[in-house]
Amino acid sequence: MFLLLDKPNMDADMQLASHVTHVHIHMTAPDLGFVPVNEAVLRYAWGRQPAVAMSVLLTRDRHRGALAFLRPQWLHCGGAQDRADPS
Repeated sequence: MFLLLDKPNMDADMQLASHVTHVHIHMTAPDLGFVPVNEAVLRYAWGRQPAVAMSVLLTRDRHRGALAFLRPQWLHCGGAQDRADPS
């Protein structure tokens, strides 16, 4: 499970959608207007990071705790009514 801390931004979302669409249609990235970081450098940097291993039980407990914490907020914001009303 990944958590993306994304702030809503219509311009950035449109740029990302345009980029992804271009890559899928043309099978190559569009001109970015700058020189991207070499893939070998990224792989080297990624490989130097220590691997973090978490047990399944710890991960499950963290998810349960997060859901238990967020559920009252969801209910307070009308989440249960949104789910019950399919329209």
